[in-house]
Amino acid sequence: MKVMQEKIESEASAGAEGGPADKHSRRRLSELNRQSNRVKEQSLSGESQTNGHRGSVPVLEKTLAESVEEALQGYFDYLGGEPTTGLYQLVMNEVEAPLLKTVMTQAGGNQCRAAALLGLNRGTLRKKLQQYGLK
Repeated sequence: MKVMQEKIESEASAGAEGGPADKHSRRRLSELNRQSNRVKEQSLSGESQTNGHRGSVPVLEKTLAESVEEALQGYFDYLGGEPTTGLYQLVMNEVEAPLLKTVMTQAGGNQCRAAALLGLNRGTLRKKLQQYGLK
């Protein structure tokens, strides 16, 4: 376990530089996230609730915050009490890429609309899309 912890720590430290170790750390956190946060196959229930302006909205079983908390707890459980570093950057990298990808899809690939949805400057969005290899 100690060897694994040292490896994860070194990967997290290297993650700030965006090297191959960063990809491995993100992949491992993703795997832990999937293991500890398996949303039931039916994450959207068949029932709906009324939202004044939008009509019927599917009811989610978990909030995003609850999912993040559960994933992080799974990560800490995996570490078994060993210290870690670089966690903030690891989590941000893990969350930001799918956020950008999903919003770009929602905006139909239009960066101006995506930037408006995110509350970002279009130039900032372009920089982040390039950072994660998204278009």
